[in-house]
Amino acid sequence: MITIIRNAEVYAPEHLGKKDVLLLGSKIAAVDEHISFNINGPVEVSEIDAGGKALIPGFIDSHSHIQGGGGEGGFSTRTPEAVLTDFTTAGVTTVVGCLGTDGTARDMVSLLAKARGLEEEGIKFIGPKHYSVAKMGDKIESKKAAAKADVSTVPGYLGVIEDERHAVKIADAIGYPVMIKASAGGGGRGMRLVTDGAGLEEAFSQAHKEALAAFGDGSIHCVSSKWSIIRHGYRDAWGLLSGRRRRDDERRKHDRSCDHTSDSSAHPNHFCRIHNSSKGLQGSASRTNI
Repeated sequence: MITIIRNAEVYAPEHLGKKDVLLLGSKIAAVDEHISFNINGPVEVSEIDAGGKALIPGFIDSHSHIQGGGGEGGFSTRTPEAVLTDFTTAGVTTVVGCLGTDGTARDMVSLLAKARGLEEEGIKFIGPKHYSVAKMGDKIESKKAAAKADVSTVPGYLGVIEDERHAVKIADAIGYPVMIKASAGGGGRGMRLVTDGAGLEEAFSQAHKEALAAFGDGSIHCVSSKWSIIRHGYRDAWGLLSGRRRRDDERRKHDRSCDHTSDSSAHPNHFCRIHNSSKGLQGSASRTNI
């Protein structure tokens, strides 16, 4: 199908003035002051008079709770899922879907399904492929991906702990204190801090049951719970990189303080290493850089 939009004030995003726009299917084929041509054959041609209207590129919504927001104040505070017209009537054609604070009734699998549904309706989806979500949503698989990319991780066992006796063996090898953690899910569920061998078997059993009930996956792994550097590389608006040091999630859950490095005191080479590590992990997870 051929569509001609006439007399629109066109922005690309710079102002081009009053123009005609030629669409071949869903693609822009030409932008000019006056478009005319002759077509022979059974081709459908549609003309739209956009006089007095602005024609602009689609906006990008960089943070949208497409499954609905809220929930942190209770189930009554949840908001409904987004629908296609919520975006298109605001000129949004590309969406970055976010999970939000509610990790109880919503999860990454349903978020991806919602994003794919919007994509089928015409919204551009920005984010990882399903296999990247599966890999990085599983703590054991994500640590394996990080190790493959030569990215520093918290020391621990890169595998599923089979039972209580296996947990004791692993923890003894790592050294106490250790964190028993569910491989799936999040939010502190299936997680136990163990300071010595006396409480390890019970902690493993509790974490396994809790993870199985919450996520349908009772897989447990074990990491060191000593102070560790967790470096988060990210690009800001100027393309710079920042590093951040923090305690493990369980310590933060128990209201212990976070410790942040001063970005100005870090050596530039440190930022380069963070950047290279982040790029390596991104490639290992097969996620496209956006």
